[in-house]
Amino acid sequence: MFGGTEMLSSRLDEVRPQRTRTSRILAYTAAASAFALTGALIAGTAAPAAPGGFSSPSASPSANPSPHPTLRTIAVVKPLVVSGTARYDSTIKATGAWTPGSNATYQWYRNSVAIKGATGTSLRLGTADIRAKIHVVAVVKLSGYATRTDTSSSVTVGPALFTSAPAPTISGTAKVGHKLTVSAGAWAPAAATLGYQWYRNGQAVSGATAVTYTLTAADKGADLKARVRAAKGGYTTTDRHSAPVKVAAGTISATKAFKISGTARYGSTLKVSQGWTPGVKITYQWYRNGKPVKGATKSSFALSAKDIGAKITVRATVTKPGYSSRAVTAKAVSVGKAVFSVKTAPKITGTKKAGAILRATTGSFSAKPTSYGHQWYRNGKPISGAKKSSYRVVKADRGQKISVRVTAKRTYYVNKTARSASVRIAAR
Repeated sequence: MFGGTEMLSSRLDEVRPQRTRTSRILAYTAAASAFALTGALIAGTAAPAAPGGFSSPSASPSANPSPHPTLRTIAVVKPLVVSGTARYDSTIKATGAWTPGSNATYQWYRNSVAIKGATGTSLRLGTADIRAKIHVVAVVKLSGYATRTDTSSSVTVGPALFTSAPAPTISGTAKVGHKLTVSAGAWAPAAATLGYQWYRNGQAVSGATAVTYTLTAADKGADLKARVRAAKGGYTTTDRHSAPVKVAAGTISATKAFKISGTARYGSTLKVSQGWTPGVKITYQWYRNGKPVKGATKSSFALSAKDIGAKITVRATVTKPGYSSRAVTAKAVSVGKAVFSVKTAPKITGTKKAGAILRATTGSFSAKPTSYGHQWYRNGKPISGAKKSSYRVVKADRGQKISVRVTAKRTYYVNKTARSASVRIAAR
């Protein structure tokens, strides 16, 4: 036994002086062979040495095989992956295939943490999974094969998408002053919260967040559209826009006929009678016989002597921001002279008998006359020549009824006549 050790030491001493890489390899190989030979001699199993000190390649294998034979490996037929749409309220599945006859069990993970009870081939995604990374682990077993564990790549879960997200539509008249309404359509799933925003030429209109929108002057000529925004827990907030509509100028409407009011007579004032869409601005021009009256640009017009016998009219130009302007002309009126109205009737004073003198008061009128005319009457018939403010009673008047008519006169006025009450003249 010790001789073998000395032999190994001697062989090692022989190879130490060698320096090159090739020499070292050969030295180590020789030393190992010598060591193996020594062990074989001790065990009594050494075969005859081959030339050069190496074992014969024809040496018999050990008569005692290993007590633990190597298990076969389960083959992957189809890699383990997560299939399906990785969104809230959807179902994803674990798909994979291995050596036929093998049995796989699964465990799902959320952000690398095992999901309790999630051990099936599929997983229904809930709100807790939104924006999380999900993967699955499969443990595959088959009798006579080594157990295999496969891990899928992870998928990131997103919010669900609405299954129906229609473009909204706008109804109503696209003119300034009118109201538009947006219809969102049928979104699915139901119970989504809908929000609204109106846009003018692509810019959000401040405060315009209702279903309806009344068009303003700022909208004239603009493209107007509406956005519907749907929101629901677990779902991607989704916007849809309507097709734009071009906004036309508004129309100014008359709520009351435009005409001239007042008495068309000298000394009176004419006015306009009218009614328009709220917020309008109106300018006026009065005309005499078709020609504009200089300075007559108000809503009223005082009639002068020049207007007697003329036709007077007025034209109104109505404007409002965002609306088409409108011009209207009132029906002309013919101007006449002014008229008196009787305030108190004239009276007859004096002794009511033949030979006496009767006198007539003038009475009173709405405007002061500049002169008066008189006519006396007997039993309702004019007395020839009796045209003064006084009248001498004659015999023919005995027992008769006498009255007087006073006519008020003034330049640019129509003469006005007022008649007194009758008095009876004594018979004798």
